[in-house]
Amino acid sequence: MSGKKRYNLNENYFDSIDCEEKAYWLGFLIADGYIGIKRNKISYLSIDLQLSDIEHLEKFKKCVAYSGPIFKDEKRNRCRLIITNMHMANKLDELGISNNKSLTAKPLFFDNEILQKSFWRGCVDGDGTIIKFTPKDRKYAWCIGLYGTKEIVENFAIYIKKITGSKSNNFQKRGKIMHFRLNGNSVTKKACYHLYLDANIYLNRKKEKANVCMGNW
Repeated sequence: MSGKKRYNLNENYFDSIDCEEKAYWLGFLIADGYIGIKRNKISYLSIDLQLSDIEHLEKFKKCVAYSGPIFKDEKRNRCRLIITNMHMANKLDELGISNNKSLTAKPLFFDNEILQKSFWRGCVDGDGTIIKFTPKDRKYAWCIGLYGTKEIVENFAIYIKKITGSKSNNFQKRGKIMHFRLNGNSVTKKACYHLYLDANIYLNRKKEKANVCMGNW
């Protein structure tokens, strides 16, 4: 009998992407997830976040019905969830969440608008920014942006520009990573309304920023 403890898990959670939460987690995992390989086989999912975002890992655990622990590293101010399951790991790999996704990740497209905006909200929560800054010529200004592969960022730009009516082409390349930023109070507010207003799943600190943007200018 093996001494290795087994945990409960809905390993089929990502077999069909048919609800807001699943589409959101795919976007978030493309940003902050990692598929690991053991003994030359794809075998586990790892999510590593700052310690203050530990509640987000709890949300993920609940969605996939996982009973295992979250590991905390107080010295590094990090928390980590590792789910060892070949079926789930392989399904996520098929969906583009691989161990080299930082170079190869591609967006996912859905016919259902709720799924599509949930996917992009997950990407923004993982690798995006919602910032209020103070330029010289006005009191303050908001912006929303996303880091990622060229294909991810360019398609996010197409999507969010269509939603907001913006014509921004504020792209920057940093090594192999691209960044797109949408500047301006009006367009950022429209973007936050679209992505966050009626959302059921989100990263708390990003939603708080979005709420401030939507309500306080």
